[in-house]
Amino acid sequence: MSGRHLKKLRIANGFSQAQVARELHIDRTKVSRWENDIVLPNEEEIKALARLFSVESDSVKAAIKANDTDDTSYRSDMIIAEKIDELHLSVSNELNAAIANQEQSIRQQGEQIEIQKESLKRFSEQLQGEQRLKEEYRKELKENRDNYTHQIRNIMVFVIIAIIFLALMSFAIIVGLNYSGNNHEYSVVVPAVEINEEEKQNE
Repeated sequence: MSGRHLKKLRIANGFSQAQVARELHIDRTKVSRWENDIVLPNEEEIKALARLFSVESDSVKAAIKANDTDDTSYRSDMIIAEKIDELHLSVSNELNAAIANQEQSIRQQGEQIEIQKESLKRFSEQLQGEQRLKEEYRKELKENRDNYTHQIRNIMVFVIIAIIFLALMSFAIIVGLNYSGNNHEYSVVVPAVEINEEEKQNE
């Protein structure tokens, strides 16, 4: 059998071993084993290769069954094909690693953003809580100030009323004393007058 012709068929269609393996859903080493004459593809795999390369199944079978010719051109083609496969595999690995690193970086950035959002949310809630406490404190302070003002006003009204009451009581006492004094003088004078009239009669 000849894996050389199968390899030429692959290269002619612009496929790498990795691409063929991916399209056929097989391992890349299996494609390498075909091309190195280690194993033969089965009937289903031949049909899949024919569909991939857009050729008849008989063409793939003929490429597999063709005799090898150990010439310099073949060796050069093999070396070039291997280099291309190695390069493609290396680039694919590096690209996959770069993509994986980028995805990891994006995930970490997303996690950091979520952490920052959560921190901002907690900080906002804390600020809102403090604002509510300030508003409640201001409201309580205003109520206390209003109550204090109302109490002071009531005390002042009570003091004024008490002063007016005391003033009226004092005035009433003074008037009463004056009235009592006037009555006492009159009662004293009257007897004196009566005595004088009796003395006149006796004379």
